[in-house]
Amino acid sequence: MTVCDVLIVGAGAAGMTAACAIWEKNPALKVILADRADSPGGILLQCIHRGFGTGYFREELTGPEYAKRLAKRLRDTKVSLRMNTEVVQISADRSACVTGPDGWEEIRFQCLVLATGCRERAPGSLGIWGTRPAGVFCAGQLQKMINLGNYDPGEEAVILGSGDIGLILARGLLLCGKAVKRIVEIQPQSPAMVRNRIQCLEKYHIPLQVNATVTELHGTGRLRGVTVHDYKTGTDEYITCDMLVIAAGLIPDRALLNHVEWDEKPQWLYLCGNCEYIHPIVDSISLQAEQKSLEILQCIESSNLLLAEKFFRENGAD
Repeated sequence: MTVCDVLIVGAGAAGMTAACAIWEKNPALKVILADRADSPGGILLQCIHRGFGTGYFREELTGPEYAKRLAKRLRDTKVSLRMNTEVVQISADRSACVTGPDGWEEIRFQCLVLATGCRERAPGSLGIWGTRPAGVFCAGQLQKMINLGNYDPGEEAVILGSGDIGLILARGLLLCGKAVKRIVEIQPQSPAMVRNRIQCLEKYHIPLQVNATVTELHGTGRLRGVTVHDYKTGTDEYITCDMLVIAAGLIPDRALLNHVEWDEKPQWLYLCGNCEYIHPIVDSISLQAEQKSLEILQCIESSNLLLAEKFFRENGAD
């Protein structure tokens, strides 16, 4: 069994920033940062476009460059970084069961920080009719396949959702020589940041259809087209494509807490980054993690004072 002051789950922007900030403010604390991936960085590693860091590092960076800055800061601390390590269970008695290169282990902690990020809204949750052929991807999944795996996913894409990741991925597909037949958005306008609407939609003349959605998939072994329903006109249109990319939003990943029984969230549990709520940019995640670190340090200090008072009271000391 291992004992630590703070256990942080997830070595993305939130987890790395929180770990660094906590240790830098109190180097006497034992901080463990665990992640199931091979290297720290989280989703930043697949985001090879620029636009990160202006709010936190005061410099425009790519996702991997942002992650590299945080990883370098982390190496300058004595935070125990455990990669290829998955936290499989959290208990209300302030313990966690983890599995990694050395097998199963129990870790006891004073404070727990969940920085597990978010999950993509999957095609099955959208009520799209049809079969489930190859060629249907979530946006983040496809981005990882292209940027990190060098996979060739197809030739013609329809993208459902015109948020930031949808527009950035559309631009990325065009730069890879693929055709983006259309971006379909159920809202009356794109919810993406203005800079992405300019740099992706306008600059590359990508067609955007608002007040519409994909209602049916066509194809058996491989996707061959989709039906798009226009809510303004009430009409359906068939569009040929061999890729449908779902960019329909993100959901905080709190699966580790699903089976923990407590009446209310304990004071020692902290949610950080996209695990708490979806942030528009990664810079705000790091800034939030810095603020959370102050709250965690106050919690540990208060806990230590209570333990000291209990010790003195039980031993008859003043």
